[in-house]
Amino acid sequence: MQEHNNTKARRKNYDTVIVGGGAAGLFLGAVLRCDGARYPGIILEAAAEPGQKLLASGSGQCNFTRADAISSFLEHYGAHGARIRTCLREFDNRQLISFFEAAGVPSWTREDGKVFPRSMRAADVREALLKRCRRNGWVIRCGCSVTALAAADEAPVRWYINGDIAAHHVVLASGGLSWGRLGRGGGILNLVQDLGIQVQAPRPALVPLYVRDYPFRALAGISFPKACVHILAPNGRRTAEKNGAVLLTHRGFSGPAILDISRWAAPGKILEIGFAEGSLPDHRGVRKSLQHYLAQHFGLPQRFLAALIRRCGGDPAAKAASADAGLVRRVSEEILGGQYVITGDEGFAHAMVTAGGMDLSEISTRSFECKHHPGLFACGEVLDVDGDTGGYNLQFAFSSAAAVARAIDKERAY
Repeated sequence: MQEHNNTKARRKNYDTVIVGGGAAGLFLGAVLRCDGARYPGIILEAAAEPGQKLLASGSGQCNFTRADAISSFLEHYGAHGARIRTCLREFDNRQLISFFEAAGVPSWTREDGKVFPRSMRAADVREALLKRCRRNGWVIRCGCSVTALAAADEAPVRWYINGDIAAHHVVLASGGLSWGRLGRGGGILNLVQDLGIQVQAPRPALVPLYVRDYPFRALAGISFPKACVHILAPNGRRTAEKNGAVLLTHRGFSGPAILDISRWAAPGKILEIGFAEGSLPDHRGVRKSLQHYLAQHFGLPQRFLAALIRRCGGDPAAKAASADAGLVRRVSEEILGGQYVITGDEGFAHAMVTAGGMDLSEISTRSFECKHHPGLFACGEVLDVDGDTGGYNLQFAFSSAAAVARAIDKERAY
């Protein structure tokens, strides 16, 4: 009994504890007020400073949303878009842009629809969020990993964290495993599994892909802005499609279309890439080299065509007119739909986001409170939601955090 009383005496009581000082956690602190008397709140961040992944987002420029209609966002979250429509609509991209404008971060929209801070500095986004957190009364404690999470047995406390923190609300905003050393969300998933909450195994997403016998190592840096990419099951059935740019790297395929389709990739599946559109060329009577002629016909770099021709057993410098019809057909088929066996990806160290996480069936997607664990909320990348490149993941992080803020405010009102 004495030991229990001593532990109780050492505990610090909070109304709300946010686990994670990344995009979702800082945004929640920026929109949810607390004060040291009635609603004390603390943000626990494992890293030495908050918002490190936010600083790295968009190569330091922070593409935080898009300018498209919010209804068009849903198709960019794989199978889960329909399940998060409520939070996206209740705090949409227009409201997000207005929030940052009011916080001193005006935005600009690039011609492709991506929205950035006008300064093109992710640091300005982070500083605006930190300023709002401080204004709302939040304490931010860095270098604090959460290693224990347990339900409490003494009202109004509902949760214990690390044995010495007690809270009425706990919000898990710890992110995922992406960005290598910056990804610290894996431990939290272990803790929620111990509570009986279902978790989908984390895996890299928005990640470059490796293929068997990759043939383009010497062509790193060449890109194809209007490629069409498919994932095929081993039986040849197409299971996913993305359109956009493809980039050749020293080790495999990258670029937006590859990153977006990577959520469906797995070793043994087939990556099919249409590097260009077009039809089979008629090379009869053409005096140009085969390399030059096919490059003109398909609008592709000659170095790439030379590599494909060699791969198919031909001579790039030979006259097109004298080329074997079968060779021209094989090269053209490689251009219009080359197939490569996937062997893996670049892993969490180079993934931009984590697929998997807390299963959405465990969460109310209106309040983002755990259905069977009152007072426990989750938002952002810790959930089994991953979006395409282009601002979709940050928009979800902010929208889901806004949903948590509304739910906690509503509970406080009673």
